[in-house]
Amino acid sequence: MKVFKNIDQVKHFTSLIKSVGKTVGFVPTMGNLHQGHVSLVERAKKENNIVGVSIFVNPTQFGPSEDYNKYPRTIEADMEKLEKAGCDFVFVPEVDAIYKDGGNSFFVTEKTASTALCGKFRPGHFDGVLTVVAKLFNICHPNRAYFGMKDYQQLVLIRKMSEALNMGVEVVPCTLVRDDDGLAMSSRNSYLSTEDRKKALKINKALKAIKESFEKGNNETDNLKKIGLSVLVPDVSVQYLEILDANDLSSVENASQGCLVAVAGFCGSVRLIDNIIL
Repeated sequence: MKVFKNIDQVKHFTSLIKSVGKTVGFVPTMGNLHQGHVSLVERAKKENNIVGVSIFVNPTQFGPSEDYNKYPRTIEADMEKLEKAGCDFVFVPEVDAIYKDGGNSFFVTEKTASTALCGKFRPGHFDGVLTVVAKLFNICHPNRAYFGMKDYQQLVLIRKMSEALNMGVEVVPCTLVRDDDGLAMSSRNSYLSTEDRKKALKINKALKAIKESFEKGNNETDNLKKIGLSVLVPDVSVQYLEILDANDLSSVENASQGCLVAVAGFCGSVRLIDNIIL
């Protein structure tokens, strides 16, 4: 497994790979890898000749009161997991290599789908996400890039960006991975106390309750949301619970098959997100 810190080295490597007709699969991460990340690498491995992963804790997607400095850096453990998963190269850049302008000048901004869900509560977050992913696509030149469906809004926005800006990268959605107890895998789960983790299980339970009610014929959005909230409260401090069109994250009056149900809330001080497709 090759490890690159230099942008030109990565560009040269992927250009050589593609020049002989081979495909490059790519998984952008911020490290602190868990089985959800590994599953993305494994999927990419099946569908491409070469698979690369970036490990970069992106400062521009963290708000002023968020946990950039506290975000776990577990590079040695991450490398072991990636090598075991069959990763071919890892790109581990420094901040000043990615943001030569100091990270203050040039941003990719989306003005519709980014205003829903997390975008309402994390101003500037998706500008940071889209900008760093655009940079990573330009550096690594993948044929395909793999993203988990837990961060569903992120997935939608990156797919829209690749299409709108003619990047030529196929954005591949991958199944949300859960722990045995049903909690969606997330790097933030390590922050949960034992008590708060038990409370967090209500999130998946609420999503299931909504889907079960929908499958019995209940499609009224407000009614379905009330069912979910009755499960979540008071254990989860709900930031949002929404039922939206899964393609563009627009509002719907009545739920239909294929709609997205998305939730964000706090268990203790830890913010978690999760979703389900009806």
